[in-house]
Amino acid sequence: VVGSLAGNEKLQSKLPRNLINAMAVWNGIRAHGIAYVSDPWKQAEGDILDLIQYPRETLASKTGDCDDSSVLLAACLENIGVRTKFLATNDHIFIMFDTDLVAKNGYLVSQNDKDYVVHEGTVWIPLETTMITKPFMEAWKTGAEEYYANASGWEGKLEIIDTRKAQAAFPPANLPSSKPVSTPPAERIATLAVQDLADYEYAQSQFIGAQSANLASDTSPEGKNRAAIFRAKAGEYDAAVAMLQGVNTAGAYNTLGNIYILKNELPVAQEQFQKSLALSDSDGGVYLNFGLARYLSGSTEDAVESFQVAMSKFETPEKALEVLGLEKIQAALGMRGA
Repeated sequence: VVGSLAGNEKLQSKLPRNLINAMAVWNGIRAHGIAYVSDPWKQAEGDILDLIQYPRETLASKTGDCDDSSVLLAACLENIGVRTKFLATNDHIFIMFDTDLVAKNGYLVSQNDKDYVVHEGTVWIPLETTMITKPFMEAWKTGAEEYYANASGWEGKLEIIDTRKAQAAFPPANLPSSKPVSTPPAERIATLAVQDLADYEYAQSQFIGAQSANLASDTSPEGKNRAAIFRAKAGEYDAAVAMLQGVNTAGAYNTLGNIYILKNELPVAQEQFQKSLALSDSDGGVYLNFGLARYLSGSTEDAVESFQVAMSKFETPEKALEVLGLEKIQAALGMRGA
């Protein structure tokens, strides 16, 4: 399913690859056609037991309940390397998957931080799997609402079950062969996925418009800076710059520097960071940003100097890596990255 959509130009998006692949898998199952049917409950030694189907059984029968659709979707996502976890309440189960984005980059998934879950340092997206016949965005929105309702204690207790740890504890069974299942037409899956992307873009534009109006009511320097950051994260760079005209604070100049990096106007970006540091030189993050602008301009030695100063602004190198968001680089590259 994922491979059949790889060359579709309409699905080339700036969204994280895990999210695009999850959307493809969702629509592959959706196009296959799985009807929601409650399982029979069985009583054994005083306990009420629920039947859970293997993924192949759900695909073959095209029927299942919440645990069946959750197992099927988790199995499909894990098979393409997307990490999943089950979200269980007293009487229900659904899933969330890892986008592999670090927490501070959650805005790349959604400007609304209630659309996703920050878990173990990365951004996860909940999905209500009983809605497998519905658009991806509906299942995403419902899953996020269910997560926060249960995680906050409004509706009950939420248990998070790590799929990979469960697989290690319970090895797979040897199953008899089952009838082959054909993949739905790629054109049908692509049509559904393209519509999902359109729904996503519309939902984001609606939220950005409403939130921008709320932020605009705060005309203090800090409020204008928050509004500019929000607009910049939405890709509205010129509007963000306009918001900061006449705002002469260290935070505002740092924001302008970041915007000009995104606009690839590197000399202007460096000027903004220098203005920020002239007002306050205590923030290691500004030195990090200044170093990035220098590095992108080809000034490697100057960049290293800025990075070293950035590290020195924290009590330990480890704390600097954590706050500056460099832990993943260190983990991937070892001392070279550090």
